[in-house]
Amino acid sequence: MRSWDYRLIVCRSIRLAFALSTLALFFAPIAAGEMRWLDIGFRGSAYATDEREDLEQYELFASYGLPWRWDLPGGWDLSTKIEVTAGALAGGGETGLVTSLGPGLVLSSPSGRLAFDGGSSAAFLSRDKFGEQDFGLKFQFISHAGLRFKLTPKLGIGYRYQHMSNASISAQNPGLDLHMLQISFHF
Repeated sequence: MRSWDYRLIVCRSIRLAFALSTLALFFAPIAAGEMRWLDIGFRGSAYATDEREDLEQYELFASYGLPWRWDLPGGWDLSTKIEVTAGALAGGGETGLVTSLGPGLVLSSPSGRLAFDGGSSAAFLSRDKFGEQDFGLKFQFISHAGLRFKLTPKLGIGYRYQHMSNASISAQNPGLDLHMLQISFHF
């Protein structure tokens, strides 16, 4: 498979995930839940090496629980949230602001200590070039999947795989894949 074929598949997958997440949040028949702040925290990646530059990202995040949720068999719970982030993306001797906002789904275990998290967001970069790395646009899409574990009722840790790209809106669309670790405070 050629490189551009892979990128086309990834971009279409991101668009589909974003569309399905949005539809699920606004049109699915679900139970009413409590709207409240869920958690705040810090997330960061080590170096993400691609063909052009070594990049790293650090961000603060906050998650707000939306009212739509499903009670699943075995005591599992599927809930919705919206997440906002603000942080820094650095590489190639350059550092820029990265912000994002978007919906997500959280699948929580019966005890609530273990959760699987996924979603997609619209993102804005203060710059689109980091040394030799050219993202093509300052507007990007982020899709993610991750795992969270509550160490105590208030303190949690987690892992997130995250993909960022402009979904081929621009001819220049290298994308960025990050492995991120997080620490969070739960309300």
